[in-house]
Amino acid sequence: MPSVSKCSLCPTFVAGALGALAAGSNLGWSAPIMVKLDANYGGYGFPVSKAQGYWMASVIALGAACSCYPIGFIMDAVGRKKTLLSLTIPFLVGWGFITFAKCANTLIAGRFITGLAGGALSVTAPAYASEVSQKKIRGSIGSLFQLMLSLGILLAVVAHGHVNTFVFNCMCACIPLIFCSIFIFMPESPKYLVMKGRYEDARAALVRLRGTKYDVDKELHEVIEKEYALRKKVANYPNYFSRFNNRPARITMLICFTLMLFQQLAGVGVIFLSAPRIFGLAGVPLPWAITTIILVCNQVVATLIGTLILDRVGRRILLLLSAMIMCICSTTIGTIFWLQENIDIQNSYVASIPIVCIFLFIYAYCLGFGAIPWIMAGDLCRMDIKAFVTSTAATISWFLVFVSVSSMHVLTVIVPIYLMFWIFACCTFTAFFFVFYIVPETKGLSMEDKQQLLHLPIGDKQIRNGPAWPVAPTT
Repeated sequence: MPSVSKCSLCPTFVAGALGALAAGSNLGWSAPIMVKLDANYGGYGFPVSKAQGYWMASVIALGAACSCYPIGFIMDAVGRKKTLLSLTIPFLVGWGFITFAKCANTLIAGRFITGLAGGALSVTAPAYASEVSQKKIRGSIGSLFQLMLSLGILLAVVAHGHVNTFVFNCMCACIPLIFCSIFIFMPESPKYLVMKGRYEDARAALVRLRGTKYDVDKELHEVIEKEYALRKKVANYPNYFSRFNNRPARITMLICFTLMLFQQLAGVGVIFLSAPRIFGLAGVPLPWAITTIILVCNQVVATLIGTLILDRVGRRILLLLSAMIMCICSTTIGTIFWLQENIDIQNSYVASIPIVCIFLFIYAYCLGFGAIPWIMAGDLCRMDIKAFVTSTAATISWFLVFVSVSSMHVLTVIVPIYLMFWIFACCTFTAFFFVFYIVPETKGLSMEDKQQLLHLPIGDKQIRNGPAWPVAPTT
């Protein structure tokens, strides 16, 4: 296997890292602002109700869900590079609304617009990074997006503790500007150029990406062959939906969509919201902003570890470990909360157990269900269904984020906190067996081998142990 070209790491890093940093700072905006809105109008000079505050936190996800489908058509029409550069405009417009808002509705509108840009970026940036990177590092590149998303959230939470709201908003608006000013010098995706028949431009892009000492003609030939095979295959379908009328396509959609469902049903949002109460139970009362910083730092470290070990350990093992640990942690936290409400815990050691569980939960989530559902969508999908499946999976994920955050203030009143954690434990317990029986390992397998595994009956031992046939080599 050829070594990874350093030339290809630059555009991959810019697209995956700076783009995710812009989206992450957008996500992290609501955490410190919500605290200030409760205290002193958050520096805006107008009141915001609790319901409006939850809308500000959640409407970004609604905007993201609305943009995931159309962005697939846009980036195929104008290119990955132009699409990513154009996202700077809605980011800046949205931050303009947020910065100069005179009422809560303007804030909500600004959050929705930046959500549109963030959702589009969550589809386009990983697609570009995957297409310009070499196969050896594609799994880690998928985790890189999640890592920089976490760093963006951390940056927002920490920065707002040291500057006023106006300066904070301007800082967040500068991140997409920096991304645009650097990314404008990056090459277009060779795959897109081949798709448009621009073979000389594709070769020139590969030379920039791999360097002059790399055999770009061989890789270009592979890209052209795959594009030709895809067009030939699509031309044989009587209609658009015929491509889904086979077992591998249906199982692929089942896996990708269900993993996204379990990603949100794991309850990571409630973990963050319940953290101050859990620290207080253990006799360590901390402000919500401090607990958020601690947990996001933990999230960044865990995501970094996941990025480093993903291609060594494999997707399936990390998903199984993630589900099992989250199930144990949620069960334990729920039980401690139940004991607190019914028995009045006095033992400090027992009360401190949930703190350990919080850190373990976040580590487990970031190692598995935080990033891998996004990666599996790219790993399992044939090219003829990839655009539909990845866009739908992203839409499902963002819409579930919107539903969970917008309804959180209602759920925490109606449903006892211990029962919520037990429900999350049941969800992660179910997720474990879903992965065990249905999700195959994709590390080191060619697309042909993956498709053969998807033909097997659910629960087949080859899904758990790997294919029994000779595995085709990957390059």
